[in-house]
Amino acid sequence: MEDLLESFKVTQDSQELLLENAASHIDTDEELSLSQPEDSKVEMIEAAVEERRIVGGPFRGIYWDLPANNIWRLAINGRPLVANYFNFSISNLGWRAGRGWPWYTTPCPRGGRAGRGFAFPGSPPHATCLIVGGNAFTNCHMSGWARGAGRSQVVFGVNDDNYSDNTGGFRLHLNGWS
Repeated sequence: MEDLLESFKVTQDSQELLLENAASHIDTDEELSLSQPEDSKVEMIEAAVEERRIVGGPFRGIYWDLPANNIWRLAINGRPLVANYFNFSISNLGWRAGRGWPWYTTPCPRGGRAGRGFAFPGSPPHATCLIVGGNAFTNCHMSGWARGAGRSQVVFGVNDDNYSDNTGGFRLHLNGWS
């Protein structure tokens, strides 16, 4: 797993190229105003490896299946993934924020700003959010990237105020990191 993780690590030069050519990105307009979830609300989740045949040969990738019932600290081989740059994509997105809420299939299903009590106050309610490099970001795309001010553990989840009644989740794919 460590060798596979290293194969996704990007250099400073390749990172700059990826950032310049990114078709979609994290909404960073107000990244510094977003609060971060309390550490006690965040649990570790272990990565898995996917292997499949694609045109040109076999493909190996790293992913996490993230249930919508928590905020997750991404781990590989029992250790948190630490990065200041994280490039990802989302698949199999489908979750409900409890009884009475619709089934969400987009990463940013509602507008507005969440208030106190939500894991990421200031971010849209029920949006996918992440922490990279010590900064909190709102993600409204099925793929994107985030670069923080420094290095920190990578945290990902949906923005909610009650996780106990959530169902469903999504798959988070690692596309690059540093």
